[in-house]
Amino acid sequence: MGLERLHGQKALLDQAVTQTSTLEFQTKQAETVIAALRQEREITDTVRSAVTQLREERRSEERPTKKTA
Repeated sequence: MGLERLHGQKALLDQAVTQTSTLEFQTKQAETVIAALRQEREITDTVRSAVTQLREERRSEERPTKKTA
């Protein structure tokens, strides 16, 4: 009976090791996705700022300038 119990414990340990490896892999994948999303957000912020600046420049060019006599 002791040997059966030992095999049962080994099976549980093997399952735990497998699950741990899977979780480690999934964690690394998630970290990669997070890094990619952060980079994408930075690019989006840069583009958004550039568009805002361009719009402001166009508005200032369209405004008639007051000429002083």
